[in-house]
Amino acid sequence: MKTKLTIAQSYSLFFCEYPDVLTTKDVREILGISTKTLLHLIHTGQLRSIKVGRSYRIPKLYLLQFLEISSDDKTG
Repeated sequence: MKTKLTIAQSYSLFFCEYPDVLTTKDVREILGISTKTLLHLIHTGQLRSIKVGRSYRIPKLYLLQFLEISSDDKTG
């Protein structure tokens, strides 16, 4: 039987070793993707982010929402 975790449950379980607001380097490490791919996800709006000066910050909540959407796309 499959159980689906809520965002709150996921937040407390995943990426505990990372801060609440991730750098692009953190997200690239977590997802195993290149800078170019990450910037594409950000610029196309697939992954929400906050621009701080010339760099981007991604709250863990945004990353979890992105992963939730991505997993739904693959299963449906």
